[in-house]
Amino acid sequence: MSRTLYLHIGLPKTGSTFLQRQVFPALDELFVSSMPEDTYFRGNGARLFESIFSRSDTIWHHHADTLLDQLLGPGWRSDQRSVLLSDEAIGRSTSRQALCAGHLAGMKAALVARGFDRIKLLCLLRRQDHWLASHYVQVSDRRRDPGQTDFEKLVRRISDPQEERFTFGALLDYASTYSAIADVLGPENVFIAPMEWFGSNTGAIVHLLSDWLDRSIDASLLDSRKSENVRKSADGSWNLRRAGLRQRALASLLRRSSRIRLDDALSAAILEVYRDSNAHLEKLAGLDLRPAGYHVDRGGFSTTR
Repeated sequence: MSRTLYLHIGLPKTGSTFLQRQVFPALDELFVSSMPEDTYFRGNGARLFESIFSRSDTIWHHHADTLLDQLLGPGWRSDQRSVLLSDEAIGRSTSRQALCAGHLAGMKAALVARGFDRIKLLCLLRRQDHWLASHYVQVSDRRRDPGQTDFEKLVRRISDPQEERFTFGALLDYASTYSAIADVLGPENVFIAPMEWFGSNTGAIVHLLSDWLDRSIDASLLDSRKSENVRKSADGSWNLRRAGLRQRALASLLRRSSRIRLDDALSAAILEVYRDSNAHLEKLAGLDLRPAGYHVDRGGFSTTR
């Protein structure tokens, strides 16, 4: 009996929680595993994908059975259904595209040797400016001095090749990610699209999921979608996470803002960093990202130090 691994890798902050809670559990014909915890390497509630993909991809040559058992959980060998594995934590590893591709190649070889025919991968994207703002406010309670100035410093760092453009900033280089994954799995097995379709083009999302999963997806599964961890306000500002009492008292004393603002100039500066990548992705994947706002003319914000 042929089997397929349907692999959903996020990216983070692209509606993964909704898919994992509302859509994937309804697919009774698939063996579903979502967000496996790492009880093997770290044992502290960390995400297993992140732990695996941060190591050498040669681990698949030596410990494939153990890794698959940990990722998929008990029963996947005897069940014989195709498998849906979902975890946006793997998306963080795409900042090192070659290593991510090496792991996918190792996983693919291991699965083929164990009776699977192929891996079909889904990755949802998000406009880089909105993703960066969303990520920043999500971790703002862990930053020393959160606020507009700190956020703009981060924008400058991910714009600078001598700082974070090719470390953390490489996570948002979607064309390079697509190329690396498609080289391993084949472009016919890679499904990539902007998460903005959730709000503007439900039909396209239904079509995407149906093509990826080789089965018709009922549009009603998407009707109950509610954004998780929403911190964006209508005026273009983003609310910071509440810090501890001591930090909140200090912020009040120093009159620090409880939000950041992503104005047109700052948004354009972020998108300018990824202009060529976004244009290349459109050609590679046959996407039109312009309706979702991935192309914005440069504004007045300067990314130079």
